[in-house]
Amino acid sequence: MTSQAGTSELDKFRELVLSEDALQEDLGTIEDVAAFAARASLLAGQRGIAISADDLKTHLRDDPIGLSRRSPMPLRAEPPQDNWLPIHIAIFAQQITIDWAYFGAQRFADPFFEESIRIALRHPLNRLVKCRTLAADLPRWVERHADVAPSGFIFHMSRCGSTLVSQMLASDPRNVVISEASPIDKAAQIDRMHAALDVQPALLRGIVAALGRANPARRYFIKLDSWHTLALPLFRRAFPSVPWVFLYRDPVEVMTSQMLQPGMQAIPDFVQPAWFGLEPDEGLFSERYCARVIGRICEAVLQPYDDGSGLLVNYDQLPEALWTAILPHFGVPCGDTERKVMAERARQDSKAPDTDFSRDSGNRRRKIQEAVKPIAEEYLRDVYDRLEALNPAASRIEAGTGKSKSA
Repeated sequence: MTSQAGTSELDKFRELVLSEDALQEDLGTIEDVAAFAARASLLAGQRGIAISADDLKTHLRDDPIGLSRRSPMPLRAEPPQDNWLPIHIAIFAQQITIDWAYFGAQRFADPFFEESIRIALRHPLNRLVKCRTLAADLPRWVERHADVAPSGFIFHMSRCGSTLVSQMLASDPRNVVISEASPIDKAAQIDRMHAALDVQPALLRGIVAALGRANPARRYFIKLDSWHTLALPLFRRAFPSVPWVFLYRDPVEVMTSQMLQPGMQAIPDFVQPAWFGLEPDEGLFSERYCARVIGRICEAVLQPYDDGSGLLVNYDQLPEALWTAILPHFGVPCGDTERKVMAERARQDSKAPDTDFSRDSGNRRRKIQEAVKPIAEEYLRDVYDRLEALNPAASRIEAGTGKSKSA
């Protein structure tokens, strides 16, 4: 058992690590617990802090479900250095707090940001050194890092190629791509969940800037969750000059995919019906509830689309639309070499990069498709047609091929 003196020395070492980039770089890449404990004990001793490797090991227990996030910990006045990124937002005693983790040089090549968090938290450094700040301290930091702004936001209908687009972007090492990050989701919803905390859009600006600061020289793209279209006015207030795209797809295909594997937005226990303007008694998972949710997601982009900052892209325009429409809309150049790399990534399954992509045409899918078609037509065909009418390129695309109708 660690002594009180040992705990005091450990706290000193934690503070030292948070203040020294060199210590973070030295310890941050070590994955083996025993090797980490031995190295940390040596480095601590060199700085006059006596803590044994055995004492360090007792503080390096696994925390697979993140229980430590619910524990009290000292609050720092400033976010840590640039290699630390926000991973969780919580509320304690009516104060919004942000938990940070050390990512070092880790690239965000995973389909979803939560996978990147799990990789980071496997490193002993993040189990030993915890860092929590008040969200109220973020605005001062953002003022000093005004250059960290996204190149573009990616909104989507769900099951319509958004992960493909984000993975194609991530295939270029010059791009930073943050995909469906839970801290952004919490920042977008926190006023709705905690009406007494009037923090938007400052919290959203702070979280987005913090996630992009690891390398501000790179192009920075954010793929959002599908339900974030309902927060589009908030994103426009927080980032009035940042362009955005909305990806959509034939509603029968989207509904079929949702019935095969329901997304969070279709399950009321995960995303509350009130977020979509639906009554609680409508909040039972069903084909009709899912269709109504998807309809609200699509309708939310129609009105703000008129300001010229948005771009509509049909799934059938992919992958070519990434370099012919999306990147030009974001003001980002794309040369032949980059295009070839992205096109190669498009040949792989977007959620399983080691697997070649193939359309599911099995009997089960066909049966579900026939079952959901009347519901999709009833609830979604009108809004889909309105999206198509606003998308000049859609009339030139032959459905399901991505090729020009005149080709």
